Amino acid sequence: MINLKVYLDYSQKSLITLESLIECLKKQKQVYVGIVGLEVLPYIPSDCDIFFIPSIQIKFEDYSLLLYAMNQTGYENIMLLTHLKVINKEILLKHKEGTLLIASNYHKVFDEWGDDFYLEINSNRNYIEQNVKNFKTNKQLIYLNDIHYIQEYESRHYGYKYGYDVNEAWFKDDVDLQNSFDKYCLNIPYNTLLKSMENTYEFVKKCKPIKFIKTFEKQELYPVYPIKDKKYFLKKLVFQKFRKLEVSNRELYEKRLEYEMELYDSKNLIDYLLIIYDLVKNFKACYNLRGSAVASLVLYVLGISVVDPLKYNLMFERFLNDKRNEPPDIDLEIEHEKRDEVIAYLREKYTTVYEMGVFSKWGKNNIKYKDVIHHISKHPTGVVICSKSLERILPMVTNMDEKKIIGWDDKTIGKIGLIKFDIISLTILSHIRKIFEEKGLSYNDIDFEDARVYKAFSKGKIGDVFQFDSFSGKSILETVKPTCFNDIVACCALNRPMALQAKFHEKYALFKSGQEKPRYLHKKLIPILQSTYSLPIYQDQIMEIVSVITTQSLAEADEFRKIISHKNEFDSKALDEIRFRFIKMAKDNDVSAQIASKILEYIELYQEVSFNKSHSVSYARLAFISMWLKIYHSHSFEESLK
Repeated sequence: MINLKVYLDYSQKSLITLESLIECLKKQKQVYVGIVGLEVLPYIPSDCDIFFIPSIQIKFEDYSLLLYAMNQTGYENIMLLTHLKVINKEILLKHKEGTLLIASNYHKVFDEWGDDFYLEINSNRNYIEQNVKNFKTNKQLIYLNDIHYIQEYESRHYGYKYGYDVNEAWFKDDVDLQNSFDKYCLNIPYNTLLKSMENTYEFVKKCKPIKFIKTFEKQELYPVYPIKDKKYFLKKLVFQKFRKLEVSNRELYEKRLEYEMELYDSKNLIDYLLIIYDLVKNFKACYNLRGSAVASLVLYVLGISVVDPLKYNLMFERFLNDKRNEPPDIDLEIEHEKRDEVIAYLREKYTTVYEMGVFSKWGKNNIKYKDVIHHISKHPTGVVICSKSLERILPMVTNMDEKKIIGWDDKTIGKIGLIKFDIISLTILSHIRKIFEEKGLSYNDIDFEDARVYKAFSKGKIGDVFQFDSFSGKSILETVKPTCFNDIVACCALNRPMALQAKFHEKYALFKSGQEKPRYLHKKLIPILQSTYSLPIYQDQIMEIVSVITTQSLAEADEFRKIISHKNEFDSKALDEIRFRFIKMAKDNDVSAQIASKILEYIELYQEVSFNKSHSVSYARLAFISMWLKIYHSHSFEESLK
């Protein structure tokens, strides 16, 4: 018999992961399996030799139905039905092409499926009376065993985790099935039961392989900003705004803007930028840009970011480069209470806007089931805006709040050609706006060289100060004793678990105070590491070291950095080849093999500790503003926190 009703953990009512299912099927030498739910399908390994038949469980009037996809058309039809809250007769029949229907009882509408309609026989206790009723209709019968866990003993674990019992819901062998028949199916002839089991083989013969992820060429799903000549419009807008900026080296800035604009255009991201620009320009709120996008000069000139990336030597290639295939992330933070309004604004303007889901696992507290998903919730930040409806492209799931959200994660949607917008609510922005409005202030009033602010940081007076209101934050500031904004940036990067474990802040403080002298492995590293006293605190520095030592481009250096940071995913031979290439390129650049080897060890050691400088600059700025308001407008600052 073929199991056609397997629930995976994505259904939020199963202890079975995809990995444990594949392992079980291989042990039982089964090739076919029917699964209920579409969320797991993108994760099926390409080399997997199991034939997965997807289905969805839907409500039609008072009936619970299983609709299986027997081909690509059927798959798209059942995908579409996940987007609907109510399914009536017309909708059901409209999307029946390419589907097989299994129901637990009979309705005349189901005759529209002809030989592709089956009545279910199920040995679970709750189906005893219904099984007999189904048998008397003389319709095609098919045996289904609800499967929610692998082994029989897991029934008690299931009851403990989900708060209710599902009996007889494991993968049964022939002996188990015989016992179930003897116990629950006394009113059904044995030959009928055997025939219902044989029908599972006839059922799967009707099914064809399905391409679960449909990829789209040339970013055809990317969002569209509704104007003509977008590239010309954006470039004109950027350089108009740039002319109003006061910068010391205009030629350097212009060259960087041209470089970034070419990359944005080649990656088909002009619409993406214009949508973000339109939001920041027209939806009045207090914003902040965080993450690697802060390294973009274009975003700074457009007013989406308030950080000049050239001033802080931020690497644009850390955000976007010609070697990177996946879409970039622009993490836009907004006042906490205005996020829902922003989503409503985007929906009104672009219509095809979807919120994403996030899958929470049991985790370390339960070793046996640590990888099992126990619930799906709305992603706190992720929003997808696209050029067309996603109804036949990806599934929707219902979370615990009965809201429809995208059933695939951000890595999967990136594979099919969708861009995720991160709209992040941040409470400190609400506090800043309230105080600014009350006191008639703006960001221009903040003096980032204010000695009183640095003195407060050095003394660890960080109660309610953004990013540093913690034991570790206080300890770092009291140790480093910041005297300039770059120190605050460094402290943001140092306030991370790996850096704390390595006691980077203590080393930084010793070098800063002159108690110890910074040490450089090669003179080429001095300009890169001098600002952080020889310590590679930032990933940007790792990239620059690789580029300077090997003469690779920053894009290539970023690829190297990613490989080193995920070296556990590569075999030793591949890593040895990468290391050999690094040393050879260094030797060709007048760096000895001995020194190159030490630099490589240095990179591998500190890559795990280093942090994104762009993010650190962004959050150091908010931390400084937070402390400034606490010092000069203490009453308003305290009131805003209530």
